[in-house]
Amino acid sequence: MPDLVGKRLLVAGFLCLFGCLPGGGHRAAAADAIDGSASFATCRPALSGEVILNEVMVRPGGLDLDGDGKSNGRDEALELVLDSDADADLSGATLWVDGLLRGTVLQAPCLSSGMLVVLTGAETAPLALPAGAVQIALDHSLGLADGGGSIELRGRLGTVLGALEYPAEAGGLPSSRTRAVDGQRDAPLVPHRSLPAADGAPWSIGRCATGLAPCTCIAAQKALCDMGQ
Repeated sequence: MPDLVGKRLLVAGFLCLFGCLPGGGHRAAAADAIDGSASFATCRPALSGEVILNEVMVRPGGLDLDGDGKSNGRDEALELVLDSDADADLSGATLWVDGLLRGTVLQAPCLSSGMLVVLTGAETAPLALPAGAVQIALDHSLGLADGGGSIELRGRLGTVLGALEYPAEAGGLPSSRTRAVDGQRDAPLVPHRSLPAADGAPWSIGRCATGLAPCTCIAAQKALCDMGQ
């Protein structure tokens, strides 16, 4: 008998025969068809090292990321950059914090290289994001401890897609931690407020540190800027 992953892919392929809708409508149907477990897109799964953890919002502290009028754990977020040689899928990926499983990404679309991906908890409201950015969610809250620690995103094949160590957030003005250069995996993680390009802004989840659209800082997205998006 085919394994579970094979069964899920067969379901998704069967549904696609009856009309793959723009924006992943057939993927939502596939999720229902497999009883709420991870809905795999039709492109290949993301592979080891293909995700850059670009920005981490650990202590919202007065910041309302999702615009629901409250600042709390629902405003925690991780900004990822896909750095792959082909379209890739993050469905079934798992988040690990200090070696403990925090949750699973149940559904995600096929993503192109250079896409900014905002990973939020299950209860975070939908975000208003520019072209070149997309929101996906865990089936639980992120649960990022203020005391610092390690974060790993593991793919459904069991490999580490991306990882980082983040420092303690003991107090002071709220500020996410972000790569000193957007999308550069070896750039140090620094307080967002400290970046000259940020002009004092505390975070830029789903955008460049300047607050502009991702195509202004991610080379793989330059064509979107050329098209005026």
